[in-house]
Amino acid sequence: LDTGNAVRMRNVIRGVVLSVQLVPLSEGRVATLLDPPLQSRSQVMPPEAYDRSPDLFVGVRVADGAIIHCNEALADVLEDEVDEIIGLQVEDLFHADVQAVARQAWRRFLIEGRLDRVALGINLLSDKQLPVFLSGRGEYVDGQLETGWFVMRDRTEWVRLQARLFQSGRLDALGRMTNGIVHDFNNFLQVLLVYA
Repeated sequence: LDTGNAVRMRNVIRGVVLSVQLVPLSEGRVATLLDPPLQSRSQVMPPEAYDRSPDLFVGVRVADGAIIHCNEALADVLEDEVDEIIGLQVEDLFHADVQAVARQAWRRFLIEGRLDRVALGINLLSDKQLPVFLSGRGEYVDGQLETGWFVMRDRTEWVRLQARLFQSGRLDALGRMTNGIVHDFNNFLQVLLVYA
């Protein structure tokens, strides 16, 4: 494993998708990150394991919704420093267009202690949004949900492919309709030719 580069592996074993990320740590150690992170403190990887990950990573204190940890990838996307992001409210990350969805996802996280692939958009300085999938797991201390660890994956390519698929479906429907009209017109012309 090359120093500084995370490696993502994905495999299907007996119908179960297993996605693993190997992230090099200091002193030749390697962290194995399951996608998404697991739930109990013994299973949650230390935040340092996510620092070199290409995915956007944020740790949130459940009591007040304050960001307590983020990685460089998130800071780069937000064009800010890690120290400036820590202490912000997690809801400040999300674009105004998706605030209601973000609040609903947060309520669901507080109840279930987990989130899986919630589609949201992150605020960028240009007042645009970066579409992401948000997944996360809670860290429990003495049976209480204390911290949320969230991974955000860029879904820009997914949105682009979805738009192309939608356009393809529209063109397919238009082609079928046109084919039907031409077929009906051809039938009408055949009747005219028979009686002409």
